[in-house]
Amino acid sequence: MYSTTALCIEEFQEFSIMFEKPRHRPVGECSLLVELSDQVELVANLKAISLARQLIQACPLGSSGIEAIVDLVTSSNTMLIEYKPNLLIQQDLMTFCNDRFQQLAMQPDIEVISRLIEIPVADNDRWCRAWFEHYCQTINPIEGSLELVCRLNGLTSVQALIGHHTKAEWRLGAVGFVASLPTLMPLDTDYRLHTQQSTIVDPISLQQALENRGGDAPDKIPWIIRLFENPSSWLPFPGKIDLYGHDCLHVLLNRGITLEDEAFIIGFTLGNDTHTQTWYLPLFKFISSTLYPLPYRFQRKHWSAFDWGVQCGRHAPIKNMNCLDFRFYCNQPVQTLRQWFGLESLVA
Repeated sequence: MYSTTALCIEEFQEFSIMFEKPRHRPVGECSLLVELSDQVELVANLKAISLARQLIQACPLGSSGIEAIVDLVTSSNTMLIEYKPNLLIQQDLMTFCNDRFQQLAMQPDIEVISRLIEIPVADNDRWCRAWFEHYCQTINPIEGSLELVCRLNGLTSVQALIGHHTKAEWRLGAVGFVASLPTLMPLDTDYRLHTQQSTIVDPISLQQALENRGGDAPDKIPWIIRLFENPSSWLPFPGKIDLYGHDCLHVLLNRGITLEDEAFIIGFTLGNDTHTQTWYLPLFKFISSTLYPLPYRFQRKHWSAFDWGVQCGRHAPIKNMNCLDFRFYCNQPVQTLRQWFGLESLVA
């Protein structure tokens, strides 16, 4: 059962970042993209829907106006118009959109055709499980996915998250990017306030992240690896760093515990050390792929991660990070340290 619902948009205007007038971008010879905002937001979506309906119903372009419009597609903040250029001048179409957009700006509410339905939501489906397992294996082991969402949003329990999600009414904003997966926008003002004003910042400290990460104890590292990578050795490569600093770089660069991650971190320390000469790199590859014992031995498939780590280390703003005493920073938030060291753009 469909019904016409008047949605008051005044309460959402405080959070809206709408353009003063639409931006028009021609798409080929017979289409026009009308942009109402740079942000994915409820107000822009509602106005795009209303503008599209008026374009069809108002017949503003003469007797052939409706026939001149081939198709209209609205998205979260845009409207794509396909028209017949032999029946409709593009400038007239742009003028109409500008005029109706200004009229919409003065309206306190917008009527949309809608219906209210209930959709069961499952988090433990195979796609969510696959994503969660892949993240834990390749990036960083973390708590359960729902627990992670709770922590990032300041909620005390999974039940609080479920209650927070189910008590709201949501509006379908757009469908795209992934087939059958819609973008939902909350209608409640408090939810809009939460999503617009809160920024997800991971408050975890470096020391807490290290404790959650786990890893090998120093006495478990084979002697030949310590020989070439530990600063207390008599024969280390440039980029030499103790195990604590090595693990800190894993956290700061958001790397997990796979061999690919290890290759990236070692490449990063080599590239970041100003004493590294070019010939050190193939020498390390030879030693680590022949003399290192399993399961620490690198293979050819790991060299792309190693080479990328070298490039990231060379371009990092702070050089010789292997010489830093990361214990001095152990109580600082991880995100803050990434900003201090200029590593945000390098985080995987």
